[in-house]
Amino acid sequence: MPRASRPITFTCSWCYKDVTEERMPGPTPAYCLVCRDEARRSTEAGRAKRYRERQAEQDTRNWWDKPRPGRPRKG
Repeated sequence: MPRASRPITFTCSWCYKDVTEERMPGPTPAYCLVCRDEARRSTEAGRAKRYRERQAEQDTRNWWDKPRPGRPRKG
C-alpha cells in the first residue's frame, strides 16, 4: 500500500509560528521549510566554534601532558 502525504501542523522551534505542511508519515519536524537552512547553519557554526575551542585548548598543553599512543608499559 503506497503511503500518502498528509497535512501536519506543528510549531517551528526557530520562529515559533504554527505551520501546516504536507509531509509523509514520520516524526514531526522541528523547523519549517523557511527556517530549516538558517537553523542548520547556526547549529553547525556553534558546533564548529566549540570544536575550535577544544582544539585550541589541546594545542596549549605541553607534549608531556598529552596521552601517549600504544599500550602502557609494565611497571
